[in-house]
Amino acid sequence: GMAQVQVPTAEVLGQPLLWLELLERHSVNYSWSPNFGFNLVVQELQREPSPHAAKARRYQLAKLRRLLNAGEQVTRSVCDDFVSLVGLAPAVMQPSFGMAEACTCMTYNNSYSSASSFRADPLSLGGALREAALGEAAIEFMDLGPAMPGVEIRIAGEDRATAEAEMVIGHFQIRGDVVTPGYLNNARANAEAFVGGGWLDSGDLGFLRRGRLHLTGRWKESICIRGANYYCYEIERCAERVAGVLPTFVAATSVRDEALGTEQLLVFFSPDASAVGEAAVEALRAGRVEGEVRRL
Repeated sequence: GMAQVQVPTAEVLGQPLLWLELLERHSVNYSWSPNFGFNLVVQELQREPSPHAAKARRYQLAKLRRLLNAGEQVTRSVCDDFVSLVGLAPAVMQPSFGMAEACTCMTYNNSYSSASSFRADPLSLGGALREAALGEAAIEFMDLGPAMPGVEIRIAGEDRATAEAEMVIGHFQIRGDVVTPGYLNNARANAEAFVGGGWLDSGDLGFLRRGRLHLTGRWKESICIRGANYYCYEIERCAERVAGVLPTFVAATSVRDEALGTEQLLVFFSPDASAVGEAAVEALRAGRVEGEVRRL
């Protein structure tokens, strides 16, 4: 019987701070967004000139209990920046996992803090994960919480049929009454997704730590360059921090270089006209990139 406030997505994408205004105006208890939506608010609050941060702290959001963060890879930096700039208690942030086939979220982290991510030693990604020491290079993976009652989760090996031990990256699979019985008129999709025993392969990779889910990326969405594995989302988050790159409009992939016999990194991005100027943007659109990109 709870009332809902429905807002066209385009309106919030065009004015990210409208989300905060609506949360305040309607004394909202619960709302949600994929990680990129939280990042849009962060970017808007950090823009110059910025009386925005002070304005954000004037929002009356005492009624807000949870902001669910799901739908794509959740990153700690975005979560921490959001709650800090908006002036919220960290536990309001709720990193979760869900998919339409499971109606919808199945794991919830209801005790988020800046320590909710696991810092993995990059050299341990191929086996049992080791926690990186402070000051050492690390890859962070967000704690998405335990499975809700009535749902089972597991990490399977390369055969997608045998369960892996905790702290080993593998195929993330789910089972329970909330999971769809199959895709309509799509035998090929059913054969690929359902691996036996009622288990549905989510298409994600991850690991369990103390029974709590940590996703590492999508299956086949990692890049191997000169023998080192990189997650696409990790590269994309780095590229988004470069001045002149429009946040959230970044995609990292790889291309085979036959001459070198290895994969090369390829990053697609949209330039931010407010940061680099219309001339550079027009040059990029027209393909006149040689001189302009060097100036970026």
